[in-house]
Amino acid sequence: MIAQNGAEQNAGIGFAIPINTAKKVAEDLISFGRVHHATLGIAESRALWPGLAEALQLPTASGLMIEGIVPGGPADQAGLRGGNRLILVGLQKLRIGGDIVTQIDGHDIASPLDLNLIVNRKSPGDRVKLTLFRDGRKIEVPLTLGDDAK
Repeated sequence: MIAQNGAEQNAGIGFAIPINTAKKVAEDLISFGRVHHATLGIAESRALWPGLAEALQLPTASGLMIEGIVPGGPADQAGLRGGNRLILVGLQKLRIGGDIVTQIDGHDIASPLDLNLIVNRKSPGDRVKLTLFRDGRKIEVPLTLGDDAK
């Protein structure tokens, strides 16, 4: 930025990228010409909060409700289920009746951000173990992560 007196100024904006992320990006660009990102194949999800869990009589007060999955994607291939009923909560429409993910590889999941932080550290083809609630029962499901570019 150039000030009115002609001197350059620094706007004080900077960006930092962890070195491991930069290395992975560089390796992917050199090897494949593009960056590979791991994906679970969950199309739509919503954080579960205690009030909603109580209202819906769910077996857990936190987790990530799966509302929709990508057809043919890793979640679909692993047998995960998206919501099958549409309800109105306040002014929000929610798709319920699907799986509720509570952990990935033993790490708690309470929001889409939690999910992204874990999956972004993985590579396509890595296997993860999801802990989830389905039809009121806690189960574990192995899943092989896909590539978001496919």
